[in-house]
Amino acid sequence: MGSLVDVSINTNGIAKLGELICNATGITAAGIKKNADAECYKRLLMAKAENIISQGNDNAIDRFIYAQTHKKLDNILQVSQKVFNEFTEQEEVSSEKVDQDWATRFFNIVEDISDEEMQNLWAKILAGEIKQPKSFSLRTLEVLRNISKEEAEAFIRNAPYCLDNCLCAENNFIKITDYLLLVDAGLIAPHEDLVVNITIDKEEEKLFVLKLGNRVLCLSGDRDKIEQKRIKIYSLTKAGSELLRLSIVEPSQECVDYFIDIFRNNGATRITEHKVTAIKGNNFDFGDEPIKVHFDSSL
Repeated sequence: MGSLVDVSINTNGIAKLGELICNATGITAAGIKKNADAECYKRLLMAKAENIISQGNDNAIDRFIYAQTHKKLDNILQVSQKVFNEFTEQEEVSSEKVDQDWATRFFNIVEDISDEEMQNLWAKILAGEIKQPKSFSLRTLEVLRNISKEEAEAFIRNAPYCLDNCLCAENNFIKITDYLLLVDAGLIAPHEDLVVNITIDKEEEKLFVLKLGNRVLCLSGDRDKIEQKRIKIYSLTKAGSELLRLSIVEPSQECVDYFIDIFRNNGATRITEHKVTAIKGNNFDFGDEPIKVHFDSSL
Protein backbone atom coordinates (compact mmCIF):
# COMPACT_ATOMS: atom_id res chain seq x y z
CA MET A 1 0.00 0.00 0.00
CA GLY A 2 1.24 3.51 -0.82
CA SER A 3 1.96 6.15 1.79
CA LEU A 4 -1.10 7.58 3.49
CA VAL A 5 0.81 10.75 4.42
CA ASP A 6 0.63 13.65 1.96
CA VAL A 7 4.07 14.91 0.92
CA SER A 8 3.14 18.46 2.02
CA ILE A 9 2.60 17.38 5.61
CA ASN A 10 5.00 18.77 8.20
CA THR A 11 7.37 15.90 8.95
CA ASN A 12 8.52 17.39 12.26
CA GLY A 13 4.99 17.03 13.57
CA ILE A 14 4.75 13.50 12.18
CA ALA A 15 8.03 12.51 13.87
CA LYS A 16 6.79 13.74 17.26
CA LEU A 17 3.48 11.92 16.71
CA GLY A 18 5.30 8.67 15.89
CA GLU A 19 7.38 8.91 19.04
CA LEU A 20 4.28 9.50 21.17
CA ILE A 21 2.47 6.51 19.67
CA CYS A 22 5.45 4.25 20.21
CA ASN A 23 5.87 5.35 23.81
CA ALA A 24 2.16 5.05 24.54
CA THR A 25 1.89 1.51 23.19
CA GLY A 26 5.26 0.27 24.41
CA ILE A 27 6.64 -0.17 20.88
CA THR A 28 10.26 0.81 20.33
CA ALA A 29 10.82 3.87 18.15
CA ALA A 30 13.94 2.33 16.55
CA GLY A 31 13.83 2.38 12.77
CA ILE A 32 10.78 4.64 12.45
CA LYS A 33 11.63 7.42 10.02
CA LYS A 34 10.35 11.00 10.17
CA ASN A 35 8.21 10.47 7.09
CA ALA A 36 6.73 7.32 8.61
CA ASP A 37 3.92 5.68 6.72
CA ALA A 38 0.56 5.39 8.49
CA GLU A 39 0.31 1.76 7.39
CA CYS A 40 3.56 1.06 9.22
CA TYR A 41 2.01 2.37 12.43
CA LYS A 42 -0.98 0.15 11.86
CA ARG A 43 1.17 -2.95 11.51
CA LEU A 44 3.14 -2.04 14.64
CA LEU A 45 0.01 -1.44 16.68
CA MET A 46 -1.61 -4.65 15.53
CA ALA A 47 1.61 -6.52 16.28
CA LYS A 48 1.44 -5.12 19.79
CA ALA A 49 -2.09 -6.47 20.13
CA GLU A 50 -0.93 -9.88 18.92
CA ASN A 51 1.82 -9.96 21.55
CA ILE A 52 -0.40 -8.92 24.45
CA ILE A 53 -2.59 -12.00 24.35
CA SER A 54 -1.99 -15.24 22.53
CA GLN A 55 -4.66 -16.07 19.96
CA GLY A 56 -3.96 -19.75 20.35
CA ASN A 57 -6.11 -20.05 23.47
CA ASP A 58 -9.78 -20.72 22.73
CA ASN A 59 -10.90 -19.74 26.21
CA ALA A 60 -13.88 -17.35 25.93
CA ILE A 61 -12.44 -14.95 28.51
CA ASP A 62 -9.13 -14.75 26.64
CA ARG A 63 -10.95 -14.10 23.37
CA PHE A 64 -13.00 -11.35 25.00
CA ILE A 65 -9.91 -9.68 26.48
CA TYR A 66 -8.14 -9.93 23.14
CA ALA A 67 -11.08 -8.31 21.34
CA GLN A 68 -11.20 -5.46 23.86
CA THR A 69 -7.45 -4.87 23.61
CA HIS A 70 -7.59 -4.95 19.82
CA LYS A 71 -10.43 -2.39 19.83
CA LYS A 72 -8.57 -0.03 22.17
CA LEU A 73 -5.46 -0.09 19.99
CA ASP A 74 -7.56 0.40 16.88
CA ASN A 75 -9.14 3.51 18.45
CA ILE A 76 -5.65 4.88 19.13
CA LEU A 77 -4.72 4.13 15.52
CA GLN A 78 -7.81 5.88 14.13
CA VAL A 79 -7.18 9.03 16.16
CA SER A 80 -3.48 9.01 15.29
CA GLN A 81 -4.18 8.70 11.58
CA LYS A 82 -6.51 11.70 11.74
CA VAL A 83 -3.71 13.79 13.27
CA PHE A 84 -1.58 13.53 10.12
CA ASN A 85 -3.63 16.02 8.13
CA GLU A 86 -3.54 18.56 10.95
CA PHE A 87 0.07 19.39 10.03
CA THR A 88 0.92 21.62 7.08
CA GLU A 89 4.31 22.12 5.45
CA GLN A 90 4.79 25.77 6.46
CA GLU A 91 3.42 25.38 9.99
CA GLU A 92 5.75 25.89 12.92
CA VAL A 93 6.05 22.91 15.27
CA SER A 94 7.73 23.36 18.64
CA SER A 95 10.81 21.24 19.29
CA GLU A 96 9.68 20.85 22.91
CA LYS A 97 8.61 17.32 23.76
CA VAL A 98 5.08 16.54 24.85
CA ASP A 99 5.00 15.70 28.56
CA GLN A 100 4.92 11.92 29.00
CA ASP A 101 2.29 12.05 31.75
CA TRP A 102 0.11 14.14 29.43
CA ALA A 103 0.59 11.66 26.57
CA THR A 104 -0.23 8.71 28.83
CA ARG A 105 -3.41 10.38 30.02
CA PHE A 106 -4.37 11.28 26.44
CA PHE A 107 -3.98 7.76 25.04
CA ASN A 108 -5.74 6.26 28.07
CA ILE A 109 -8.71 8.42 27.12
CA VAL A 110 -8.77 7.95 23.33
CA GLU A 111 -8.48 4.17 23.53
CA ASP A 112 -12.16 4.23 24.55
CA ILE A 113 -13.28 6.79 21.91
CA SER A 114 -14.86 5.03 18.93
CA ASP A 115 -17.24 7.70 17.55
CA GLU A 116 -15.63 9.19 14.43
CA GLU A 117 -16.63 12.80 15.12
CA MET A 118 -15.28 12.62 18.66
CA GLN A 119 -12.11 11.03 17.30
CA ASN A 120 -11.75 14.05 15.01
CA LEU A 121 -11.96 16.33 18.05
CA TRP A 122 -9.32 14.37 19.97
CA ALA A 123 -7.06 14.30 16.90
CA LYS A 124 -7.13 18.11 16.84
CA ILE A 125 -6.26 18.19 20.53
CA LEU A 126 -3.25 15.91 20.03
CA ALA A 127 -2.07 17.90 17.01
CA GLY A 128 -2.39 21.14 18.97
CA GLU A 129 -0.35 19.72 21.87
CA ILE A 130 2.36 18.45 19.50
CA LYS A 131 2.61 21.84 17.79
CA GLN A 132 2.79 23.66 21.11
CA PRO A 133 3.13 21.60 24.30
CA LYS A 134 1.16 22.79 27.35
CA SER A 135 -1.67 24.01 25.13
CA PHE A 136 -4.10 21.63 26.87
CA SER A 137 -3.92 20.96 30.59
CA LEU A 138 -4.53 17.59 32.23
CA ARG A 139 -7.63 19.09 33.82
CA THR A 140 -8.93 20.03 30.38
CA LEU A 141 -8.41 16.46 29.18
CA GLU A 142 -10.51 15.20 32.09
CA VAL A 143 -13.28 17.68 31.32
CA LEU A 144 -13.29 16.81 27.64
CA ARG A 145 -13.24 13.04 28.21
CA ASN A 146 -16.66 13.39 29.86
CA ILE A 147 -18.38 15.60 27.30
CA SER A 148 -20.97 13.96 25.11
CA LYS A 149 -21.26 14.22 21.35
CA GLU A 150 -24.30 16.47 21.85
CA GLU A 151 -22.28 18.83 24.09
CA ALA A 152 -19.38 18.91 21.63
CA GLU A 153 -21.78 19.74 18.79
CA ALA A 154 -23.35 22.52 20.88
CA PHE A 155 -19.92 24.05 21.48
CA ILE A 156 -19.02 23.89 17.80
CA ARG A 157 -22.42 25.34 16.87
CA ASN A 158 -21.91 28.37 19.11
CA ALA A 159 -18.20 28.95 18.46
CA PRO A 160 -19.03 31.42 15.61
CA TYR A 161 -20.36 33.73 18.33
CA CYS A 162 -17.02 33.90 20.11
CA LEU A 163 -15.93 37.34 21.22
CA ASP A 164 -12.18 37.23 21.82
CA ASN A 165 -11.92 34.43 24.44
CA CYS A 166 -15.60 34.49 25.47
CA LEU A 167 -18.97 33.82 23.90
CA CYS A 168 -21.27 36.69 23.05
CA ALA A 169 -24.36 36.86 25.28
CA GLU A 170 -25.99 39.66 23.26
CA ASN A 171 -29.14 39.44 21.14
CA ASN A 172 -29.97 35.85 22.19
CA PHE A 173 -27.37 34.50 19.77
CA ILE A 174 -26.80 31.55 22.12
CA LYS A 175 -29.98 29.72 23.04
CA ILE A 176 -30.65 29.09 26.72
CA THR A 177 -30.74 25.32 26.13
CA ASP A 178 -27.23 25.42 24.65
CA TYR A 179 -26.02 27.70 27.45
CA LEU A 180 -27.23 25.30 30.13
CA LEU A 181 -25.82 22.33 28.25
CA LEU A 182 -22.36 23.93 27.99
CA VAL A 183 -22.39 25.01 31.63
CA ASP A 184 -23.17 21.43 32.64
CA ALA A 185 -20.38 20.20 30.35
CA GLY A 186 -17.87 22.44 32.14
CA LEU A 187 -17.14 24.59 29.07
CA ILE A 188 -18.95 27.79 30.13
CA ALA A 189 -18.51 29.31 33.59
CA PRO A 190 -21.87 29.57 35.44
CA HIS A 191 -21.82 33.35 35.95
CA GLU A 192 -24.49 35.91 35.11
CA ASP A 193 -24.40 39.55 33.98
CA LEU A 194 -20.76 39.60 32.87
CA VAL A 195 -19.79 42.49 30.59
CA VAL A 196 -16.65 43.68 28.80
CA ASN A 197 -15.61 46.91 27.13
CA ILE A 198 -14.12 47.06 23.68
CA THR A 199 -10.30 47.21 23.85
CA ILE A 200 -7.95 49.89 22.53
CA ASP A 201 -5.26 48.83 20.08
CA LYS A 202 -1.88 49.06 21.86
CA GLU A 203 -0.09 50.43 18.80
CA GLU A 204 -2.76 52.90 17.77
CA GLU A 205 -4.54 54.46 20.73
CA LYS A 206 -7.27 56.03 18.61
CA LEU A 207 -8.27 52.63 17.25
CA PHE A 208 -10.57 50.16 19.00
CA VAL A 209 -10.49 46.46 18.12
CA LEU A 210 -13.14 43.79 18.54
CA LYS A 211 -12.05 40.22 17.74
CA LEU A 212 -14.82 38.00 16.40
CA GLY A 213 -13.45 34.56 15.54
CA ASN A 214 -10.90 34.94 12.75
CA ARG A 215 -11.99 38.51 12.04
CA VAL A 216 -11.28 41.83 13.74
CA LEU A 217 -13.49 44.89 13.60
CA CYS A 218 -11.45 48.10 13.87
CA LEU A 219 -13.36 51.16 15.04
CA SER A 220 -12.42 54.81 15.22
CA GLY A 221 -14.53 57.75 16.30
CA ASP A 222 -15.82 59.22 19.54
CA ARG A 223 -13.64 57.52 22.14
CA ASP A 224 -15.88 58.28 25.11
CA LYS A 225 -19.02 56.86 23.46
CA ILE A 226 -17.25 53.75 22.17
CA GLU A 227 -15.67 53.04 25.55
CA GLN A 228 -19.01 53.38 27.35
CA LYS A 229 -20.61 50.58 25.36
CA ARG A 230 -20.58 47.37 27.39
CA ILE A 231 -20.97 43.96 25.80
CA LYS A 232 -22.62 41.04 27.58
CA ILE A 233 -20.57 37.85 27.50
CA TYR A 234 -20.47 34.27 28.72
CA SER A 235 -17.08 33.48 30.22
CA LEU A 236 -15.45 30.24 29.11
CA THR A 237 -13.80 27.88 31.56
CA LYS A 238 -10.15 26.93 31.07
CA ALA A 239 -11.28 23.82 29.18
CA GLY A 240 -13.63 25.90 27.02
CA SER A 241 -10.90 28.45 26.25
CA GLU A 242 -8.40 25.76 25.30
CA LEU A 243 -10.95 23.99 23.14
CA LEU A 244 -11.78 27.24 21.35
CA ARG A 245 -8.12 27.63 20.35
CA LEU A 246 -8.22 24.45 18.28
CA SER A 247 -9.19 26.42 15.21
CA ILE A 248 -9.66 29.98 14.04
CA VAL A 249 -13.43 30.18 13.84
CA GLU A 250 -15.28 31.94 11.04
CA PRO A 251 -17.62 34.40 12.81
CA SER A 252 -21.35 34.47 12.31
CA GLN A 253 -22.22 37.19 9.80
CA GLU A 254 -25.28 37.92 11.89
CA CYS A 255 -23.00 38.64 14.86
CA VAL A 256 -20.67 40.83 12.77
CA ASP A 257 -23.61 42.88 11.42
CA TYR A 258 -25.03 43.24 14.93
CA PHE A 259 -21.87 44.88 16.27
CA ILE A 260 -21.49 47.09 13.22
CA ASP A 261 -24.99 48.47 13.84
CA ILE A 262 -24.34 48.82 17.59
CA PHE A 263 -21.18 50.89 17.18
CA ARG A 264 -22.47 52.97 14.29
CA ASN A 265 -24.99 54.22 16.83
CA ASN A 266 -22.41 54.51 19.62
CA GLY A 267 -19.76 56.88 18.37
CA ALA A 268 -17.96 54.99 15.57
CA THR A 269 -17.20 57.07 12.48
CA ARG A 270 -15.29 54.33 10.63
CA ILE A 271 -15.56 50.52 10.91
CA THR A 272 -13.30 48.17 8.96
CA GLU A 273 -12.96 44.40 8.96
CA HIS A 274 -9.58 42.66 9.04
CA LYS A 275 -8.40 39.05 8.97
CA VAL A 276 -6.59 37.52 11.95
CA THR A 277 -3.13 36.44 10.78
CA ALA A 278 -1.73 34.85 13.95
CA ILE A 279 -2.76 33.88 17.47
CA LYS A 280 -0.15 33.58 20.22
CA GLY A 281 -1.69 32.70 23.56
CA ASN A 282 -4.10 35.49 24.46
CA ASN A 283 -2.58 37.85 21.86
CA PHE A 284 -3.31 38.06 18.17
CA ASP A 285 -2.16 39.86 15.03
CA PHE A 286 -4.27 41.04 12.11
CA GLY A 287 -3.64 42.46 8.66
CA ASP A 288 -3.13 46.20 8.25
CA GLU A 289 -5.22 46.36 5.10
CA PRO A 290 -8.97 45.88 5.65
CA ILE A 291 -10.76 43.17 3.74
CA LYS A 292 -13.88 45.31 3.94
CA VAL A 293 -14.89 48.87 4.92
CA HIS A 294 -18.29 48.58 6.56
CA PHE A 295 -18.82 52.19 7.46
CA ASP A 296 -17.04 55.51 6.90
CA SER A 297 -18.86 58.74 7.72
CA SER A 298 -16.34 60.77 5.71
CA LEU A 299 -17.36 59.12 2.45
